[in-house]
Amino acid sequence: MGTRGKYTPGRMRRWSVAVTGALAAALLVAPQTTAQPVTPAENPPGSGEWHTITLVTGDRVRLHVRPDGQHDTIFAPGPGREDVGYSTRTDRGRFYLVPSDVAPLIAADRVDAELFDLTAMVADGLDDAHSAHLPLIVQYDPGSVLAAAVAPPPGAADGFVLSSINARSVVQHKDQAGVFWPAVAGAGAVRKVWRNGKVTALLDRSVPQVGAPQAWAGGFDGTGVKIAVVDTGIDTTHPDLDGGKVVAEANFSSEPDASDGNGHGTHVASTAAGTGEATAVVRRGVAPGAALLNAKALDRQGNGTDDAVIRALEWAAAQDADVINMSVGGGPATGPDAVSMAVDAVSRDSGALVVAAAGNLGNFEGTITSPGWADEALTVAAVNHEDVLADFSSIGPRGGDLAIKPDLVAPGVGIVAARASGTTGSPIVDERYARRSGTSMATPHVAGAAAILAQQHPAYGNTQLKDALISTARTGAGMSPYEQGGGRLDVARAFAQRVYAGPGTLNLGYLRWPHPAEPVSRAVTFTNATAAEVTLDLSLQVTHQDGSTPPAGMFTVDRPRVTVPAGGTASVAVALDPAAGPTGRYVGYLVGTGGDTVVHTSVGVFVEPETHEVSVTAVAHSGRLQAASRVVLWSPASGHLEQYVEGDRPTVTFRVPPGTYTAVGFLSSADDSGDRVTETAFVGDLELAVTDDTALTLDGRTANRIVVDTELPTTTNGVSLGFHRALDGQDDSDSQLTPRNVPAFAAPTEPVTKGDFEFYSKWDLIAPPDDQGSPPAYEYDLFLSERQRVPEVLSYRADHTNTATLDTWYRADTPDTPGMDVRWAARPDYRHRKEFQRTVPRPGKRTYFVSAGDVRWTHEVWMTRAPGDLASFTGAPTSYRLGEVLREEWFGRPAGPGPRGLVPPATRTGDTLDLRIAPYVDTGGHWNNQLAARDVHRTTLHANGEQVVDYNGVPGLSVPVRPDPTTYRLNYTNERSAPWWQYSTRTDTTWTFGSSRPADGRTDRIPLLELMFRPQLDEYNRAPGGGSYGFPLHVGHVAGATGAPIASVTGRASSDDGRTWSPMRLLDLGGGDYVAQLQHPASGAVSLHVTATDTAGNAIDQTIIRAYGVVGS
Repeated sequence: MGTRGKYTPGRMRRWSVAVTGALAAALLVAPQTTAQPVTPAENPPGSGEWHTITLVTGDRVRLHVRPDGQHDTIFAPGPGREDVGYSTRTDRGRFYLVPSDVAPLIAADRVDAELFDLTAMVADGLDDAHSAHLPLIVQYDPGSVLAAAVAPPPGAADGFVLSSINARSVVQHKDQAGVFWPAVAGAGAVRKVWRNGKVTALLDRSVPQVGAPQAWAGGFDGTGVKIAVVDTGIDTTHPDLDGGKVVAEANFSSEPDASDGNGHGTHVASTAAGTGEATAVVRRGVAPGAALLNAKALDRQGNGTDDAVIRALEWAAAQDADVINMSVGGGPATGPDAVSMAVDAVSRDSGALVVAAAGNLGNFEGTITSPGWADEALTVAAVNHEDVLADFSSIGPRGGDLAIKPDLVAPGVGIVAARASGTTGSPIVDERYARRSGTSMATPHVAGAAAILAQQHPAYGNTQLKDALISTARTGAGMSPYEQGGGRLDVARAFAQRVYAGPGTLNLGYLRWPHPAEPVSRAVTFTNATAAEVTLDLSLQVTHQDGSTPPAGMFTVDRPRVTVPAGGTASVAVALDPAAGPTGRYVGYLVGTGGDTVVHTSVGVFVEPETHEVSVTAVAHSGRLQAASRVVLWSPASGHLEQYVEGDRPTVTFRVPPGTYTAVGFLSSADDSGDRVTETAFVGDLELAVTDDTALTLDGRTANRIVVDTELPTTTNGVSLGFHRALDGQDDSDSQLTPRNVPAFAAPTEPVTKGDFEFYSKWDLIAPPDDQGSPPAYEYDLFLSERQRVPEVLSYRADHTNTATLDTWYRADTPDTPGMDVRWAARPDYRHRKEFQRTVPRPGKRTYFVSAGDVRWTHEVWMTRAPGDLASFTGAPTSYRLGEVLREEWFGRPAGPGPRGLVPPATRTGDTLDLRIAPYVDTGGHWNNQLAARDVHRTTLHANGEQVVDYNGVPGLSVPVRPDPTTYRLNYTNERSAPWWQYSTRTDTTWTFGSSRPADGRTDRIPLLELMFRPQLDEYNRAPGGGSYGFPLHVGHVAGATGAPIASVTGRASSDDGRTWSPMRLLDLGGGDYVAQLQHPASGAVSLHVTATDTAGNAIDQTIIRAYGVVGS
């Protein structure tokens, strides 16, 4: 595979409607009263990234990746799935959201968890903004049905049969998930549903580096051997690859033919078997005599799908390939996926040796990718020309079982090989050659070497070829088998000495506690293909993961020397006594030496530390456990562990080291069908001591109902139960979101004696529905928490005295655009926030009663007509005072760009300038954090008149700048053409400011100016037409920056979308507050142009076209 701030919003002035004198005359339309939240948060989040994703189940998720890497989720159940809840988790940097009814299917290995990896779905372009379909692989039970004999499930288009794993690929139509999901989730013949994952494409000095010329000199160059290349295609017109070098080809990609528009496959093919004709054989591949099979599975961008790779693999085997090169890969693997399973099946059935790239995820443990994860694959990592591990090369141990991978390394840095005609995606050496780096480039060196050995030893099968190459590789100093496997490929040694060891990699296993009473022993067999016997002196060189040498007697070989007869074999036993030394990972080599002969086997084992089984049995509050139920176990040492439980599987077992754990159950009761949630209970043992195998029952029958009494009548729209636990400098938090109108319960606990604990229930209570189906007129957002324990009685009262009242108006430009919202409650250290989405009246008013106190609330509101085409606005995280009454307004116009809600909005550290601008800020101070699909943006930055930045996008840049005092000019233009966005359709804003390197390494805030318009408009963002009109305008600096006094402000207005302008009169009230006076047309829209400067020379020049509407009386 190829290498691949703190901001506090400024307080709005509290305008008063009681005015006198000139001010009263100016405000012919009085401004609204705008009250501000009492305590804006110190660190409001930046906009982050927003994505909408439709799951295979038909549920829709809005995912917010915050600037700090944490996640917020908004869940909209699919049709007929209103009773489904969900849970979230983060694993190895990837964020998963699993609907409650899917969890047991994942636990039973019936559904691929990667279907719910939102991180990967976004990265692979499967969010709703980029795809209306979901590629899948449906695998069938071979005892029930053959994949080739069944039709695709309803709601999906047919793909291809994958016979090696008895599966077929399909393409699910997202809008038909409601018929597809029930058809596969309940089908007994379906073994598993996989995500059809995205696979990407992962020589003059390197070929001599691995010793190929010595084999050529001996008469072996791969002649008579077929190497299949599963890649982007092969350019058969290249002089190194023409003339019948490619003996067969097939195309499994999305493109029309097997040619190579990327260059990756051509480069790989020529490294393995290129003739070097374009350079008078200087740049030959490792096995220039081998024939090539072109199995194109990836497109010109280097991308493909699992099913394409599997089909290419199966085709290669059917063409009698001896070696199959797979310089492709996906993400880090923790177990076998569909491609790895296919590699193992094809290897066993056909006898072909599959050589696969280890991956390019860097020198981080456990990053081996598929198909390199496969047992049967010969997995290759990369070194440079000095045999030093490449910094991009993935390393082991293998995820899941901690086995040794990669199997060996080969040159993969700066490899010069054939360049496909017309390709430009890598450094070009000349017309015929390009330079590439990656484990992709290392892999074909090994494939070519395998072809040479296959020619030399035609009776060898794939296992013998694999062992021969691993056991004769040249080990590098300072690298462990988890980094280099058996070492750097040495074709010369493998060809010349003809003494090998098998297996090339000896994995002694994952030895669980308690360890076996007897030593674990495995055989290593030495093969001598020469005409004379060979005597090998044996040494077992193993080290602990901490670098120490294991005690004597822990690792042994049953004899110090072995004699291998000519043309024969001899075996020795390698044994491990786990009781003889400390626990942990051990790796090393069994080395046999005799004269010039050097052969070795990589040896590895994991001796599990003291670990005990904690068996947790869950009991529902009433009835049977529903599939949404799960058990969480946490300690500072173990981290967050969780498993799902249900009626047929109420007991789960964790293996954990000794310690004190917080054990929590989110236990849902089910109706008679077992599908619908009827109750949810929180049950926990907050300080569970584990010193031996332990059994625990989390009994939901001991839970008491959580009672919430409200001043006004309500029904439950949703409730989440959650906890936060902190101990020894570590913490964990989790919650369970339950469907609407489901009662919640919690079982009392003992107080924690160490650290902190908080239990909470978060309630969304709405006005009872009326006969007309109108949106609720009021809503309670309540966060009710208990510290250090769960008490016996959980009874609460919510009224206007112990909540804050938020009278909230939602504006709209058009009457037919749906509006949705969520209000998140969080403490600063809570990991993830999750909610169901709600509808809001647009236009209209709703009153919210919100819990006061130290909880921080974040309100987000969005409007949309189609998936991926929406505008979302967010308010700053805020806490409220008891009994206060506030007014909020959303989607008010004018809305122009501004440094609101972003972290940091504008700072200077050293010689780096960071600038973050929200594309729209409404009149309530809420910032636009997700853009509409058709938005057009452009950003430029000038330094002392010289342009230094120019790109199409929102200002979010980090720019190296000169140290001396410099005047900067940031310009941002945007245009929104969505039919539901009629006003503030085009903006053009320029900020002028000065900056120089801050002293003493500090970070300075840049005093950008901002404008806040406050016209009083109707529900459709329109003012009365005809006659004079006045509105408040505030000019100030971004919060947190020290700004100079305002020196001047000017304004103009236009009634013809900016073609002609008339001056506005600005009445200065002091403190940056003004009243703007202008003349309105009878109807249409008003555009605004305002400039402002301060006495330090900072300036803003902002134009908003069609800023707000005007309507006749």
